[in-house]
Amino acid sequence: MNAKGTPSPDFGAGIDLGLRGSIAVVIGSGPGIGLATAQALAAAGCRVVVADLELGVATATAEQIGPSAHPLEVDVTQRSSVSGLFEAVIRDVGTPATVVNVVGISRAKSVEETTDADWDEMQALNLRHQFVVAQEAARVLARPGSYVAIASINGVVSSPKNAAYGAAKAGLVSLVRSLALELAPEGVRVNAVAPGIVETPRLHEFFVSSGRLEEFASAVPMGRVAQPSDIAGAVCLLASPLAAYVTGQVLAADGGASVKYPLALLG
Repeated sequence: MNAKGTPSPDFGAGIDLGLRGSIAVVIGSGPGIGLATAQALAAAGCRVVVADLELGVATATAEQIGPSAHPLEVDVTQRSSVSGLFEAVIRDVGTPATVVNVVGISRAKSVEETTDADWDEMQALNLRHQFVVAQEAARVLARPGSYVAIASINGVVSSPKNAAYGAAKAGLVSLVRSLALELAPEGVRVNAVAPGIVETPRLHEFFVSSGRLEEFASAVPMGRVAQPSDIAGAVCLLASPLAAYVTGQVLAADGGASVKYPLALLG
């Protein structure tokens, strides 16, 4: 538990979500949401493929999980690399039932400061690759299968200095809904988790240096910022048979912040 409020989920003892024995692919598996998601899916009984731009990062995650994890390298900005990833998954591990795409990037800049290059980077690393990965994943996913994207509450509500990022995440929300409609007849569900403020390693450093943890936590009705395991729990739910009739949805995992008022008040 950080600050106050209900504790984050503990997946250490293992959970039964009906995922046991299935194969899950987590793309963007470094420290933070990716690592926590891979750990949670492994605790739920999945054989987990952990993929990252740097093979060393994926390997480190796999070592933390144990023998049920298989590390692979992928560059989501290159379609050939993405298709090669899934070819390797099929060849070396088996047919995946779940694909989770965690890759994303945020850089706070005002509208005036945002360059064309900034805009293009936000679209490429928050939206375009989600389409590429989902398209390639749909070719190999088991039927039934599940694709879960990590969106952001910034795709639903707005905050200062996030025009390019928010636009990309809003586009991802629309993409998830469109993909869900097209893939539903094939038995593939497509959903997204939209985190609020998550205390990833990078944000933890900011909280330590700025002393603003309590300020951010106070803006959340549940009284704390999220831990990566909170987001991982939401991903596991959407990936599991418990959500077998859920598709095209964006699950806000933000402690109720977007219900209370926009995160813009934190700008």
